[in-house]
Amino acid sequence: MQSSQTTEEEGRRRFPWWLALIIVLGLGLTLVFGLRLFNSFHRMPRGGPREPVMTDVSLIRDWMTIPYIARAYAVPGPLLFDRLQLDPKENDRRSLAEIAAERNPDHPEQLIEDISTIILEWQAQFPEGLPTPTLLPGIPPPPKLRP
Repeated sequence: MQSSQTTEEEGRRRFPWWLALIIVLGLGLTLVFGLRLFNSFHRMPRGGPREPVMTDVSLIRDWMTIPYIARAYAVPGPLLFDRLQLDPKENDRRSLAEIAAERNPDHPEQLIEDISTIILEWQAQFPEGLPTPTLLPGIPPPPKLRP
């Protein structure tokens, strides 16, 4: 009678092999995907995703400012101010509507047309994107922008 009780107790105490296999597989998958996540995190560019570059100049509105347009269309702000013959210090926070009302009150849409022309000329000059600056020794190159 005692021998049957010991085998029952041993059977109850023994850990099922299939449960151990599931635990090992779970830990292995956690390790594999954890390493993938770690590598992805370290390859991720810092500072968040880059802003997309606009190309459709028909989307320019009179509430926009010149620095906003320069950022959105990847055109140098000083180029816009220079070509429009505007002082950057006085006009960097003013909307196009405010600038146009002062500059040409009879045809306020002319300013938007002028800006559109400048942007289209810039985009035609650099169809592959902004030119990369000449690199100095010891300074790493900037990251490439995605198209």
